[in-house]
Amino acid sequence: MTTKIDGVQLFKNIAQHAELFRPIEKDIITSASALVGKFLKQKNLDVEALRSLRAAITADVLLLTIDGLNERDVRTLTKKVDKHYPDLTEASASTLRAHLSDLASSAKDIHAKPEKAGSPKKSTNAGKGKSAKKLKDEAAASWPTSMEATPGRRRK
Repeated sequence: MTTKIDGVQLFKNIAQHAELFRPIEKDIITSASALVGKFLKQKNLDVEALRSLRAAITADVLLLTIDGLNERDVRTLTKKVDKHYPDLTEASASTLRAHLSDLASSAKDIHAKPEKAGSPKKSTNAGKGKSAKKLKDEAAASWPTSMEATPGRRRK
């Protein structure tokens, strides 16, 4: 009969008996760091999860973990957490790391979705209460006929 190991409980037990595991402390740190890195790379990570992680593992450990990420991973993480960060492609990795740190500490909030430039806002009251036929008739009535559009033109 195979029993499943409770990984969280195992880490708690290791932490409670830290002196016993001192000879392999480096391996424990490597494993824990890998787990935090894997957590940061999960597909559905958002700013709230980043903030919760910071609270769970402390700001210093989170910063060390983010500092250990390569530039591509930092960009990917920033894009996941702050989807509308305006300078994602131009910003340096150190700028993105600082931004992630600020987001995690709640010093900054995520960027809002930018409005599309050049597209005028539609009026919400336009045409309310009017049928499509009535709108069409009104448009036709205000549209100049071909003769009205060219006043200097003569008929043959």
